[in-house]
Amino acid sequence: MHRRLAFFALLIASFLVQVTVAPEVSVGGVKPDVILVVTVCLAIFEGPGRGAAMGFWGGFLEDMVSSAVMGVSSFSKALAGYLAGELKNRMVSSTVLLPCLAVFVLSVFNELVKFLAWVAVGWEGRPAFRITVIAGVALYDSLLTLLAYPLVRRLVEHEEEVSLFK
Repeated sequence: MHRRLAFFALLIASFLVQVTVAPEVSVGGVKPDVILVVTVCLAIFEGPGRGAAMGFWGGFLEDMVSSAVMGVSSFSKALAGYLAGELKNRMVSSTVLLPCLAVFVLSVFNELVKFLAWVAVGWEGRPAFRITVIAGVALYDSLLTLLAYPLVRRLVEHEEEVSLFK
């Protein structure tokens, strides 16, 4: 599979799961941010450029179907993807524990950036700032990383094997 096709498939799959499955598996009003989890996992393997691109386009798709201020999710997820990609050269881990920690921290970061952007533009429909919800999202995303990271890793490593034989 071509790298661009794999990127597109991850983008569309994460978006579809985000809008169809995530609302159904919410716990106490907290739903996972599948797009962010996939963005961080991909960025850890592919670097800041691909991470920012995945975050931007995933956030853009999310912005298209939400009633929130257009561009805020694109911005926050692109930043999170870039930061996660910077970990590529700094993080060596054969386990999923460090990616889970990265997702936890970047989930909190993502939620804070979104809230601050909503405040900056004066959006009155923004949800109330609740640290318990932000912590719940971060924890939920970290648990989702246990499933997503091995899948993204397998896809990325398969792409590297294919490109070695060309």
